[in-house]
Amino acid sequence: MRSIVDANFTVSNGSGAFPAWREMMSENYSKTHCIRLGDAPFSGELNRQQLGSIEVGVIRSSPLFYRRGIAEIRQNPTDGFNILYVMDGQIKVKQADSTALVEPGNFVLYHHGSPFEIEIGQAYTATSVTIPYKLLSSRLRDATRLTAHTVTGASPNGLLACSLMSQFVKPENLTGLGRADSVSQAMIEIIASALENSAGFGTSPSMPSGVLARAKEYMLQHLEDADLDLDHIASEAAVSKRTLIRAFSVEGATPMHWLWQQRLKASFESLSAGRIDNVTTAAFAAGFKDVSHFSKAFKRAFGVSPSEVLVRN
Repeated sequence: MRSIVDANFTVSNGSGAFPAWREMMSENYSKTHCIRLGDAPFSGELNRQQLGSIEVGVIRSSPLFYRRGIAEIRQNPTDGFNILYVMDGQIKVKQADSTALVEPGNFVLYHHGSPFEIEIGQAYTATSVTIPYKLLSSRLRDATRLTAHTVTGASPNGLLACSLMSQFVKPENLTGLGRADSVSQAMIEIIASALENSAGFGTSPSMPSGVLARAKEYMLQHLEDADLDLDHIASEAAVSKRTLIRAFSVEGATPMHWLWQQRLKASFESLSAGRIDNVTTAAFAAGFKDVSHFSKAFKRAFGVSPSEVLVRN
């Protein structure tokens, strides 16, 4: 196991610590526009290590705001996934049309290949796990559609994932784990399982089992169906429309809004990966009937038009 980064900054304003931190984070994660929040002296610490096919570490810093937009993606087309498990403080992550407020004991997934914002309003400590795009996508087909959603430590498999990630706070805990490749694959499996479970977790005890999971799975398999409506989704999930709406309300969403988000994420992924080379085709493939409406919604969600994503690729 090799140490990738071992950087420590605990200095006063004007010393150059923040510019050095900003540069280091861009080099080790992805290029972002980073600004400080507040006037207190800046301090930050990053310890990062390779563990088989993934990279793990601990980040501590003063309040910051990171934005990765289309310009940064063009300059630095990194395309991996990152997990942030919050141990202290609070983090807000926004990607596509989703926003997650992550508190201690919970974690969130975000994708470096799509625009995102991370707001850290107070000093924080978090475990970071970086997973190559192909590795997580091969295990979790809809990984990009699960970004910016909080996974709680109380969720199925979430407790196990969070418990393992909390061990990374002490680098010495990573020694003696056996074959790094086997450990990293197990870590990916546990994280993927927690993310999968989070898609249908959170219904009340009186809610029929698996309502969210069934409904979401059906919608993801029929994103291109422009006529997909609430009646059809409820029928496939074997519940009433009222029950379906109540199930999604636990996540602060509605079934159709969730479907809208997934369609936009799918279209961005297809365009950015080069699987589709035409905006009209992307719109229809994602279930949109009106290309103009699709383009406006796409730009609102990602801060860039679908045609700009095509030009980038």
